[in-house]
Amino acid sequence: MQNSDRYFEIKVNRNLDFLTASTSFYRFLGNRLYSTFDKIMPAEDAPSASDKIFEKELNAYFTLRLYEDDGKITDFACTVLEIQSEDVRVLGLIDVESLYRSVSSLSDEINNDHCLLSQFDCIYFDYVKSSDKLELFKYTPDYRKIDSPELSDYDKACVNALRTGSRAFTLPLSKHLFEKELSGDDVRMSGIAIYENGEHVRTVGNIAATDSNINYKTVNKDQLTGLMLKDDITAFARSLIEVDNKPTTIAIVDIDNFKDVNDTFGHMKGDEVLRKCSSIMENEVGSYGKVGRIGGDEFLIVLAHDNFEESEDEEGIRTILRSVKNDIFSEYTDENDGFHISASIGAATYPIDVENFTDLFLVADYLLYRAKDKGKNRYIKYNPEKHDPVSKIVSERRDSDAMGLGARKGGSKSDVVCKILDFVYTGKEYSIEKVLGDVIDCFGIERIGLYCLDDKKLIYQCGNSLMDAETAGIVAGCLDDEKLLKFMNGNTTVINNIKRLGSTTKIYDNFRKAGIISFMHHRFKGHDSKTYLVSYESLSDILVWNTEDFHFYRLLDRIYENIY
Repeated sequence: MQNSDRYFEIKVNRNLDFLTASTSFYRFLGNRLYSTFDKIMPAEDAPSASDKIFEKELNAYFTLRLYEDDGKITDFACTVLEIQSEDVRVLGLIDVESLYRSVSSLSDEINNDHCLLSQFDCIYFDYVKSSDKLELFKYTPDYRKIDSPELSDYDKACVNALRTGSRAFTLPLSKHLFEKELSGDDVRMSGIAIYENGEHVRTVGNIAATDSNINYKTVNKDQLTGLMLKDDITAFARSLIEVDNKPTTIAIVDIDNFKDVNDTFGHMKGDEVLRKCSSIMENEVGSYGKVGRIGGDEFLIVLAHDNFEESEDEEGIRTILRSVKNDIFSEYTDENDGFHISASIGAATYPIDVENFTDLFLVADYLLYRAKDKGKNRYIKYNPEKHDPVSKIVSERRDSDAMGLGARKGGSKSDVVCKILDFVYTGKEYSIEKVLGDVIDCFGIERIGLYCLDDKKLIYQCGNSLMDAETAGIVAGCLDDEKLLKFMNGNTTVINNIKRLGSTTKIYDNFRKAGIISFMHHRFKGHDSKTYLVSYESLSDILVWNTEDFHFYRLLDRIYENIY
């Protein structure tokens, strides 16, 4: 809310000497740098200033009049931020006019939000991990709190999504829980988890009801391959397992040697390979399940056992995995194409092998890396007679901060960045798409986009609320806008609130339509000498980017330059 140029923090003693101050205050002083506090006040105010400051309690508010550098007197609202000793106080000051404008602007935003929220008949929820409590609110101007059923009354899948910190989910909910509050027979809970320093702290979202005979949901497709997106394919798997309780096999597929194709033949050839491999997987899976893209060259196959003859499901699943592996291996050859790729696959089955989706994914992820360690071009399906117990695998994958969905959420930022550095600089296959996927899971970023500035186009995006091609093209076209470039420092641009760009500007409108509220841009040079830009984006709230994380982002810039 504070205008950073008109908000100051200063430390003073009883003699009204400035011990330390924020940069904005030194700018305010201008040519009066060596003045004491009382020298920049009207003469009639100065004698009582020290008593006025030091008699106040912590967080108490009062006003002071101060001279501007040009001699104008300005009223400042002040508060005691910290009492460091009997003779030292830390004060916060903001000029009253700026404070009024900020409050007025905030009031307008709140009124607009109220008008928007009033259009929706839904319940908002806030789940706090530490207390395992779920609070519910129904929209009113003061957000009326309503009684929540016990967590044990909610559907198992919803409780599991809340407690395990599912990144984003939409799950069906028993309609009888909110018959008095909601109208409609198709009740769903939609939420998004919030992470701090890699740890799940809360989940927020809404509960809404619609008419079940109307299909409101459209499933977005990956722009490059046409496959399901990560959120949708994992939601499909979770629904089979946690809602319908149906036997399900998941298989994680990783394209071997794909980085070499990108580095040697360029990204257009790499895109062609991904499209072809996706087509192979879709053709082999057919009506037995679904396929989604969950990373750069990483895919998830979900096979529902109901689609197989009861006596043939195990062999049918192995036949599909074997065919995917063989077809990908035979598609490109050194002789005809100048390169050879293959697929490594790890698979496991619910409930025979594992009892929940999260651990099922960890086991499949573990077997994928076993397949790579054994020479690639193979599939490995969990077998209790050949492999470690599931409990041991899951424990090790969590402890090692494995780079798989779910496991990577548990690692600290430094651990994950170091893991990526190790992968990249020891020559292991690790694409920029995988890096961005790891960053989005560990850093709690809502969406990341990779753009080529020379070609003015989006190359790749991951996270929530992915843009359609038209919107992505509009955003890509304004990334070199002069209004944006003036905020750039080195190769980095940080905007905590897009209103800084000017709410009447075209670039503001374009970013707003794309759902972007706060963002950080990092530019780097690719191996093809083109300039690329990684856009880290907040979509749900104004975000003050943590300066303590900036050294991680600088390391990531080096990684991007090395692998792209």
